[in-house]
Amino acid sequence: MVILVLFFGLAKCLKSSIQFQSLKLNFSDVTISIPNGYNLIFQPSDKIRIKITKDKQQKAFTVYKDQYMQVSRSNITFKAFKNSIVQMYYWLIPTTLCGRSSVHFSADKSIRFNSETTTPSSKICVFPQSNAYSHELYGSFTSNSTNCSLNFYAIEKMHLNVFQGFREMKAKLKQPVYSTPANNHYKLDFSSPYFMQYSNCGGSELKLQMSSKVERQSQKSADCGVYSIPSMNSMGGLMLNNQLGFVTIEKCSNKSEDVAISLFLVSGVFYIFSLFLICILFIPEKSSPLSKFRLSLA
Repeated sequence: MVILVLFFGLAKCLKSSIQFQSLKLNFSDVTISIPNGYNLIFQPSDKIRIKITKDKQQKAFTVYKDQYMQVSRSNITFKAFKNSIVQMYYWLIPTTLCGRSSVHFSADKSIRFNSETTTPSSKICVFPQSNAYSHELYGSFTSNSTNCSLNFYAIEKMHLNVFQGFREMKAKLKQPVYSTPANNHYKLDFSSPYFMQYSNCGGSELKLQMSSKVERQSQKSADCGVYSIPSMNSMGGLMLNNQLGFVTIEKCSNKSEDVAISLFLVSGVFYIFSLFLICILFIPEKSSPLSKFRLSLA
């Protein structure tokens, strides 16, 4: 059995950078050693096995398709199930940016939601689905804290390798590509992996509204919702309350609606065209204005 070990070294080598990578998993082990002061947040494209090890403690889990997980200060081993190849996306992020629990949202085509909390954490990270190649975002947020801000971290440059239909990407970044204070609107487009971070919002009321539209290559339907990301370690798992507080989903749309509308429009055009042909071909000559015109000429 081949074991591939990815070791990110000491924190001084990382220099508090954020790393993103996608891997192609098969039946061989892939082990990542997570340094102190970092969270590994990952999402597989299909069901996989993971094993988390720290000191002499070890715990095995099954992670399901498109499920996010967060792990810190451990060695984690990934393996796809037999006869399957899985694309896995992960972020390696300093704990100074993302706390013990983060949030993710997903949509088949688009989602619109709002949330409200009176006890937000000082740092909240929000992740979109990894299987989309285009994201359109529009939203706003309010806070009683004058220091509360929203930062967007996105991959601008990456090493990309496509092998047997799977994208293998690797990138590193340090600074947000866009930041906005509270009580402002934002409208952004991303064609690369990104995440959002609410910073210095602790101890104040936080309300937000957001709309997201995605484009995906997969034809399979995707869930629509906003979820808390479980935090896992060598002793088990911990699911904290959603850090965004009370979440209300206002609207979800999916690809099948577009297909249904397209079919309806095509059917309508075909029906109108058929009626037009029937009127031309089967109206009796005596009732046709053209036949009267011919008779008058005769």
